[in-house]
Amino acid sequence: MDYSQTDIEMDGAMNGVMDGVMDYAMDENIFEDPSFNENVTIYDDFLDRVDKSIITGDTTYIEYALKTYGDQLHPESIKMGSTIIMQILEEKMTEFVLTSN
Repeated sequence: MDYSQTDIEMDGAMNGVMDGVMDYAMDENIFEDPSFNENVTIYDDFLDRVDKSIITGDTTYIEYALKTYGDQLHPESIKMGSTIIMQILEEKMTEFVLTSN
């Protein structure tokens, strides 16, 4: 039998089930936890948080990673994170000064 032209309809029995799973996931922040995926290293998480800070302009992502992984990171990674925090803060100060005039 050729199934390529068969349409399948869902009856809605699962409606709300995935919503509940996603609500739980968002409430528990399990997707933010690097241990949720055993293939994620501290460097993966650190660099992801650096990216989030750069994109949003919010340094708390990097600050959290430095506090969490600081003793496990290479000194150059710590230096990079600190430098990016300073650059983000300098940009915010420049924006503040420009909008104040």
